[in-house]
Amino acid sequence: MKIMYKKNTMFIILWTTALAFWVIFYKGSEYNEAIGTSIFAAGAAVWAFIQVNRTIIGSSGYRRTFWRWINRGIAANGASNAVWLAAAIVGVSSFPPSLSEFLWMISYFLFLCALLYQLFIASREPVISIHVFNISVFMIVSTAIIGHFFTAIALEMFNYSILDSVMNLSFLLVDITLLFAAGYLVYLLKAKRDIAVMHLLIIAFAFQSIGDFNAAYLEITGFAVSPGNFNDVLWLAGIILIGTASTYERTEISESGWVIRKDIKQHFIFFPVAAIFLLIIFTLNSYDWRINILSISVGIILLLFAGRNYIMNKKNTSLIQEYMHLAYYDSLTGIYNRTSFKINIDKAVAFCKKENKELTLILFDIDRFKVINDSLGHHVGDEVLMETAYRLKRKLPYRIYRLGGDEFVIIADNAGEEKAIETALKIKQAFSKPYSIAGQHISITTSIGISCFPSASQDSDSLLKSADAAMYAAKENGRNGFVFYGDALHEKLERKMIIESEMKQGLIKQEYSLYYQPKINVQTFEVTGVEALLRWNNQKLGKVSPFEFIPIAEESGFIKVLGSWVMKEACRQAEAWKRSGVFDGTMAVNVSVHQMKYGDILTLIQQSLKESGLNPGRLEIEITESIMQDVAVTSMILKDIRALGVRVALDDFGTGYSSFHVLKNLPIDTIKIDKSFVDDLNGLKEQSLVKAIIDIGRHLQLEVVAEGVEEEVQLDAIAAYECATAQGYYISKPLPVLEIEQFLQQYRSKAL
Repeated sequence: MKIMYKKNTMFIILWTTALAFWVIFYKGSEYNEAIGTSIFAAGAAVWAFIQVNRTIIGSSGYRRTFWRWINRGIAANGASNAVWLAAAIVGVSSFPPSLSEFLWMISYFLFLCALLYQLFIASREPVISIHVFNISVFMIVSTAIIGHFFTAIALEMFNYSILDSVMNLSFLLVDITLLFAAGYLVYLLKAKRDIAVMHLLIIAFAFQSIGDFNAAYLEITGFAVSPGNFNDVLWLAGIILIGTASTYERTEISESGWVIRKDIKQHFIFFPVAAIFLLIIFTLNSYDWRINILSISVGIILLLFAGRNYIMNKKNTSLIQEYMHLAYYDSLTGIYNRTSFKINIDKAVAFCKKENKELTLILFDIDRFKVINDSLGHHVGDEVLMETAYRLKRKLPYRIYRLGGDEFVIIADNAGEEKAIETALKIKQAFSKPYSIAGQHISITTSIGISCFPSASQDSDSLLKSADAAMYAAKENGRNGFVFYGDALHEKLERKMIIESEMKQGLIKQEYSLYYQPKINVQTFEVTGVEALLRWNNQKLGKVSPFEFIPIAEESGFIKVLGSWVMKEACRQAEAWKRSGVFDGTMAVNVSVHQMKYGDILTLIQQSLKESGLNPGRLEIEITESIMQDVAVTSMILKDIRALGVRVALDDFGTGYSSFHVLKNLPIDTIKIDKSFVDDLNGLKEQSLVKAIIDIGRHLQLEVVAEGVEEEVQLDAIAAYECATAQGYYISKPLPVLEIEQFLQQYRSKAL
């Protein structure tokens, strides 16, 4: 690359110097001057054309278009010099305006097109558009001032023709515009390479402008301008610099467009303002109650400002409407959003309070919508939401609001319970037909919560909260239904809040305890292990069932803290029994699905074993089948747990997600047959099913435990099926520490 720069530099110096010497050497020979300068100028144009063409080949997008305009200008410049050369060779004078001058003017306009194109691309940025307007103002001012003074002098003092005046005026005007546009681009561009390229173009256009202004001055003052003077050196240097600019860009072209500065300062607007101020001064100074080019330009600029203000006002109105739509409508579905809902629900509640009328709020969402997103993709989820909004608008006479995610809400004015039920049924009906999306048929249901004003709630916030509670109650009831918020649900929620509050205090007050239910070997009646079961006796609520408080602990996240206490206490007790000689079997601890997903269960087990000193082989964690929704992740965690030497049991087998295929690959040691299978051992089908589960477990070398054994006939049946272990109330109910210790001693004697 450095070699290329050196070659280009040498060419520029040698070619320009050679032309200068040619002009000096043949100063007295007009023919030789014309021939030489035309050859040098045409050669420079050919060289520049080749350089720019290489840049075009290596670029793309907007840059390629820009350099194509530049190359067209170079081609026109070369053609102009070729005409000069041909005229000089044959000795023919060109007709005014000569073809060469016309081609020369075309080249300038093509260069200007390149810069204006670049400015047009830049003006797509909202912050740049003002600068395009400024350039337009500057061009009008320049045209007016140059046209007024140059044309007046040329016509009045030197008997210059109007056609020649227009031609020279055009050259000067385009020169100034080129310099101004290039200077503006230097200010707007961000990349150093682009700024350097534009600097080279500014120098090139400056050389051309000096030559043009000097030529115009000489013509106005009566001197003939012909090939073979130092203006040709300036013009040649300008065209070579344009080619050099293109070689500089080729060094690191990576993007197809230009990086535009975002931090445009408003002080740059000073230039067009100053130009307008100058134009007004000249206009006032020259004004003699006759219309001239200066006063016409002032009028044009005023029209530009009026047009610009009109366009800006129109754009601002459009933007305000767009922002209003974004503020009050959902961008995905096109229905009203949460902001609109908040405004309208407040108005509706205030109106109903004033007029003593009823108001019903119906909140609903899509059942198992997360499963749709996770399994089919978020794009399918979006399609479901849009289709849902479309169906609801067709079915319901009310405004429909999307609160976010898959939650929708309806405000039913002056509607009682009967009208609310009718609306809920229409909502269910809207979901009844399967969705056909992305080539798949998806069956979707909805859970609906209904709250009424003033019976259920007295303000908009509590009305929405009550509807939300009712909706989740509908989900707990099996989904695809609706629930009214009433006294029973209110009492249930109040108790839930009390439980959640007391639950956290219960750990501090030591209200929790562990009960232990034994497991026995069916053949020897030996107690092989115990299962630790959490119990809570609250001072305010009394004994709270684990079926009630554990789901609340999982929902609130408190299960992580509570589960940690259970694990550590169970391990401590198991090791204490071993040291005292009471019991040295396994200790089974239940682990919640939330602990597996969101808690560091592996670290908890390691800490519990370390603090208690318990042998890992005596600890068994029990997981339910619900955790098998993500088999891959669960398997990884279970493998790490088993690597510690801890046993793993699959609880409630047969009621959830497990299959025999999953069972084969799952890293577990024990399966526990759910109580529902043991309860139904009276029928032949049920007996065959239980026997099949036991046989499969044995063949997979898994310990099989029959849960819920409550009768002797059940114990005898599973013993006949060669089930290894049994657990249930027939053997013993869960017992506190002292009672289980007595049971262990009695059963040890019975087993012996």
